[in-house]
Parts: sequence; structure tokens; C-alpha cells
Amino acid sequence: MLAWILALIGSFVGSALSAICGFGIGIFMMIVLPYAIAPYSASCTVGLVSIIQAAWLAWIYRKKIRIKSAIPPLIAYFIITLLIVPKIKNLSNDSLRTILGIFLLIIGIYFIFFNGKLKIKATPVNGFIAGVIGSVMGSMFSVAGPPMSLYFSSALDDKEEYIATMQFYFCITNIYLSTLRFINGYIDKTVLICLVWAIIGMLGGTLLGKKIFSRLNADGVKKCSYALILISGLVMIIL
Repeated sequence: MLAWILALIGSFVGSALSAICGFGIGIFMMIVLPYAIAPYSASCTVGLVSIIQAAWLAWIYRKKIRIKSAIPPLIAYFIITLLIVPKIKNLSNDSLRTILGIFLLIIGIYFIFFNGKLKIKATPVNGFIAGVIGSVMGSMFSVAGPPMSLYFSSALDDKEEYIATMQFYFCITNIYLSTLRFINGYIDKTVLICLVWAIIGMLGGTLLGKKIFSRLNADGVKKCSYALILISGLVMIIL
């Protein structure tokens, strides 16, 4: 029961915050859901619900998708993820929880100190490297946003092209990742039940988020969200 509630709340708040914080549903759900179910089951749930959200946004901005820019990171993702996913079953839940804590800590530090400040050249090599980093982060925790945001923001100047291509990338990679997870037996009844509640939360958060948070100070919400990521990472490492 707790897992369903956290899936619903996590996806709703994560979807709503994504409108003003620059990061998506994945990070927020991975903060709350592992407190109720195994970390990798939470990651599987996030990956599945992310397919729906990414496909929805990619369809809206479909005319702005720049497939050429997505090819290098996609190639890297397909290769690295294929190697990583079968190995994850060898890690214990305690190990995954500690790794997740460290990961959230790093993400929090990135958003607080480096978000919008780091720039890279939009070359195929850098796109491939971003794809490698994103595939490791995505394969383990369904959160590949920071490296891909860094690459696509350099490759695409137009805001709609950036959103469209990012969501196209996330849709393709999450379909691929979820297929590998299914083949390896990671997607079970717990994941599917949480997915139903996460979809409800995601739809509600996406539709109502801007209205709910439009009157709040964007910078204040961002700082609170980043602090929450840092605190959650520390808690997972210590406890």
C-alpha cells in the first residue's frame, strides 16, 4: 500500500516540478519509491512511466525532433546498457541503495553548483561519451538526464528542438531499457502495480503542475528541490 502511495505522490510531484526545475519525473521518484520497494524495482517503474511521458512530449513537438543529434548517444546507450543490465542482478539491495545515495548526492551537487554553467562542444564524440554516462545512470536508476541535457543543450539552440530531441531520446532509450529488463526478469507484479499509480500521478502532475506552481518563486522551488536531492542522498548512504 505504501508503495502505491509513494508511486502516486512521487510521480505527481515529480511531473509538476519538472515544469520549473529542469529535471524530470525520474529523479524525484527515485528519491521516494526506494523507501517502499527494492531500488531496482523502483527504477523499473520509473523507466516504464517515463516512456509514456517522453512519448507524449515527443509527439507534441514531433516536428522539432532532430534525429541526427540523437544518433551518437543512442549508439552508446544501446551498447553499454546491453552489457550493464544483466549484471545488476548480482548487486544486493543494500549495495544498490548506497550507490543510489551517492548518485543522488552527486546529482544534487551538480544542480546546485554547475547547472547551466558547464558547456561542451556538440561533437559526435562528446555525444557518444554523454550516451555512455547516461546509459550507466539510466541502466541502474532510470535517471540519465544531466549528461544528456548537457549534450543536447550544446547541440541544439532552439528550445523546442531541445525538448523534442531530448524526449525522443528518452522514449527510445526507455523502451529499449525496459525491454532488456523484462527479458532479464526484473519487471514483476510489484513494478506493474506501482506503474498504474505512477501513470495516474504523472498525468495529473503534467496537466496540473504548471497551474499549481505558477504562483511560486521558481528559484525558491529549485533550491528546495536540489536540497531535497542532497538530503535524500545522504540519508540513503548513512542509513
